[in-house]
Amino acid sequence: MSNSDILKCLLDINNTKEIEAYEKALYKAFSRSYIKTLDKIWTINHKDKIIKTIVDYYSQQIAVAKVNDKIVSAIAINYDMSNTQLGLMNFKIDNEKNCCEALHIFSLLDYSGGPSILQDLIRIMFEKIKEKNIEKVYGTCSAKRLHSYERMGFRCINETVFSGEKKYLLELDSNITLLFI
Repeated sequence: MSNSDILKCLLDINNTKEIEAYEKALYKAFSRSYIKTLDKIWTINHKDKIIKTIVDYYSQQIAVAKVNDKIVSAIAINYDMSNTQLGLMNFKIDNEKNCCEALHIFSLLDYSGGPSILQDLIRIMFEKIKEKNIEKVYGTCSAKRLHSYERMGFRCINETVFSGEKKYLLELDSNITLLFI
């Protein structure tokens, strides 16, 4: 499979079939995760094999990659800083203006050869973030993922223990040139 076989687009949040496919892909990506706190910040339905974040879809912008009409990668951004995952983990940020929250980044594919799918999706999202004059992107992660986010340009600005698991608050200046783009 080449990168040209992959459709990259924004998810239509008004299309229930698209939302359902996204929630199923999110479940595939995270249902067997080592992260013990996901059920504290997301609604996980093992019977229907879907995951929903606590953030309303109308506050999100989601870039997805599809192969054969199936979602294989995604990145979700939350623009409503009054309802955040980082807030559920008791993190606070000083300024809620001109910022957003990265809710998750995932890929279900192993891929080699050219730019990765996630790099392309992050590039799409950064274009959208810059169009909205967003200055800072915040997010959270566990210890296992910290170095991956740091390689993307995020920096750790705080840490806490949330439900027995160490979590990190990350910040990224949207005006920087991402290292991998």
